[in-house]
Amino acid sequence: MYNEESRVGPPAPPEADTPRPIPGLPLLAAAAGTGLVLSVVAHVAAIRGLPQPLGESTMMLHAASLLALAAAAFASRGLPADVEPKRRGLAFWSALPAWARRTIQVLFAYVFLNIVLCHGDGAGGIIKPRFGEEPPPAVVRSFSGHWMFFFGTAIVIFLAVPSVAARGRDAEARPQPKPKPRGDFDEWLG
Repeated sequence: MYNEESRVGPPAPPEADTPRPIPGLPLLAAAAGTGLVLSVVAHVAAIRGLPQPLGESTMMLHAASLLALAAAAFASRGLPADVEPKRRGLAFWSALPAWARRTIQVLFAYVFLNIVLCHGDGAGGIIKPRFGEEPPPAVVRSFSGHWMFFFGTAIVIFLAVPSVAARGRDAEARPQPKPKPRGDFDEWLG
């Protein structure tokens, strides 16, 4: 039977509560970047009324953008314990460099503007392309704004996870102040 006393060699270092970095984040960010480029190309082609470069596979970007966003949400679970679940968004936002925050703000503003423009010119009606056909430009234009935002947000999350985790490790290394007593309320609870 194996136990800690029978182990030969120096003792193993204690496991830290901080999660280990996810090794595939750069690869996931590159995949989301590819999706972002493809969605921008599809968007520009739809605005100009050109045939879609991906043809009938263009709508696969819809599933890919949602998959990238789901992977980013999963990657964000690797945050240190000191980041409350309700504060994850703020932790990511504060860990981002200024250019990344500005990029997300511009993408969000453009998605909103794109929705107004698509639905304001009467092209926002329900158009259902048949399976195996290239989607009409109005459909691609409407969806591609969302794809750009989803892929862009996924990229930012993939890039922010290591810095948010590092900030959490730094915070754990610093001595934490003791909570102050709340006064009468604590005495009332007994």
